[in-house]
Amino acid sequence: IYFGMGNSNNKGPAPNAKGGQIWSYDPDRNRFRVQFWTDEEQVDRYRILNGKLVVPGHDPTDSWKYGNWYRLEPKGWKKHRNIPGGIHCYDMISFGGKIFAALGTKPNSEFVVMSEDGGETWKGCGILGMRAYTLFTVADNLYVCLYRGVAAYDGNRFHENIDHEWFPGCSEKKLVR
Repeated sequence: IYFGMGNSNNKGPAPNAKGGQIWSYDPDRNRFRVQFWTDEEQVDRYRILNGKLVVPGHDPTDSWKYGNWYRLEPKGWKKHRNIPGGIHCYDMISFGGKIFAALGTKPNSEFVVMSEDGGETWKGCGILGMRAYTLFTVADNLYVCLYRGVAAYDGNRFHENIDHEWFPGCSEKKLVR
């Protein structure tokens, strides 16, 4: 069982705590241990991408020229520092043979990037001007939750302001009471 810790918030009680540790718990041995110290303010999400455990680099303590992500490899955790402008990498997902990363970057930068070579290089996917928080799939389609709304991937790029009936047969009035 893996879990993380830290605080990437700039406000108290422990602003930017620099506690980006990857912890594990072994239930057979009833033992907790720190597996790896990241160069992040916080570790909060784990994903399995192409059969390997991955941690998006939530808030790097390095320069913000590149964002980080971490992968558990046969010899242990490895830091990958190659996401252009990835000040915050909130989420990652594999979809259609590609890896996608949801970012919080500088304004007018790409907020979702994609890698077609297992995370070695990254390119933008058409979302500018807002933070992208969570990548998810529904009915074999890829979506991203943005600061305002949801965008859908069409196989080449993401499109904002999609009109989608998330819960067929339910109006918004029925969902809100």
